[in-house]
Amino acid sequence: MHYFVGWDVGAWGCRPSSKSQDALAVLIAQDNERYLVGRTWRGNLGSSIRQADSLAAVINTHCETEISADDQITIAIDTPLGFPSDTVALFSGRTMVEPMLDSHARNSLIYRQTEMWLARKDFPPLSAIKDMIGSQATKGVYMLHRLGLSVPDGKCGIWTRDNITAIECYPTTCKRSDRKGYICHGSASLQGMYRDLLTGKSDVTTGDEEDAIYCSLVAYLYGHHPDRLVPPQETPHPSEGWIWYPADAVGRQSKKKQKPARTA
Repeated sequence: MHYFVGWDVGAWGCRPSSKSQDALAVLIAQDNERYLVGRTWRGNLGSSIRQADSLAAVINTHCETEISADDQITIAIDTPLGFPSDTVALFSGRTMVEPMLDSHARNSLIYRQTEMWLARKDFPPLSAIKDMIGSQATKGVYMLHRLGLSVPDGKCGIWTRDNITAIECYPTTCKRSDRKGYICHGSASLQGMYRDLLTGKSDVTTGDEEDAIYCSLVAYLYGHHPDRLVPPQETPHPSEGWIWYPADAVGRQSKKKQKPARTA
């Protein structure tokens, strides 16, 4: 069996009262249909991943699934799984890159190449350097190394070992969002899949769980329809990874009314 897992990552110290926590969702695909299995879980995975012998054991414990050791798992993780290569070089003392001061979104000491790419597609991403997601980023990367996953030679944006494949995703590229100043259309296809998955279900009550389900759908697309995801573009550094997102995703569009052109 092939299981598709979504992990919305919380901080190391997230508590039951925290607004943002870890969340896990698991789905399977049969006869071109998708089904959530087990239960969608929310809490803190910190202790579990520090003691993890296998990814299947972690998921089974929290989601009440029955994934066996030889089942295939594709997991899509909502947190940066790499850091800007220029920043890593800066802290290691190997080299120093001059920051791009004319454009915040193109500063390679703050953003990875994949994040700068998303910004140009009108999906302004968070940065593990600038924003308050550094804890989540180290948690995700820790689990990759704890389970012995690594980037295959000549690849970018995937981490593998035996029957496990991990990728990074960003649910904001999937979901529709209507804010005061802008609207984000996201991915119509994944929104439809999401609605189908939740038909008749009422136990998904938090944004973390929603994000985990969207992550599981990205994992499904990667496993069954990779052509419906945007692959690494413009040769990002392998250590930085890549944020996989739906090819039909439409980013932010301003709600501000355009001023009429002046006439002479």
